[in-house]
Amino acid sequence: MQSTLELFYTADCPEDYQLFQGICYKAFNFAATFEQSVIRCVKDGGTLAMPRDQKTNEFLVRLKKLVDQKSPFRFGLHDILDENVWRWMDGQELGNFTDWGPGEPNDAKRGPGEDCVEYLPYHKDKWNDVACQEKRKFICQVDTSESVLVSGSIDAGVRYEGRAVLESPVFSTNCSNSTLVFHYEMQGSTVVPTATLYVFHR
Repeated sequence: MQSTLELFYTADCPEDYQLFQGICYKAFNFAATFEQSVIRCVKDGGTLAMPRDQKTNEFLVRLKKLVDQKSPFRFGLHDILDENVWRWMDGQELGNFTDWGPGEPNDAKRGPGEDCVEYLPYHKDKWNDVACQEKRKFICQVDTSESVLVSGSIDAGVRYEGRAVLESPVFSTNCSNSTLVFHYEMQGSTVVPTATLYVFHR
């Protein structure tokens, strides 16, 4: 049975940003202090990247390796407000997921201490605390910015256990060369999305 699908999804990223699980990311190929990197992210309407889970963390490591495989990259975790209380840029405390390198965080630098965090290549890109004044390359994140109409039919893709995959050009040409993944339930002959939607660019 053919079932119709029509919904809106925000899918567009700023230029040179990559979309992953509904958020746009970009690794910058120049070094800056923590403050300077925050200002640069804000210029694009975002903030330093916040890898709260393993999949996002792995994506960011791959992303920064495309820019530079040897340099450390800063992201949006710090303990500036309270020593050893690590917070993301939005103020939320570090959750269950962490990826610290051996012996980290160690606050090893004398003087200002090490209140910011970077990916450290020679520790297999594990997290390392670093002084915020040290200049590092960095990764920004920005929310998607434009709603695009998605329309098609459920049997245009692959169905299994309430999950569907639609390949462009089934949906908007604004998302050409992309794949839309969503979870759904049937209400009569209508497809009703029940979970976050993701667009993956090929």
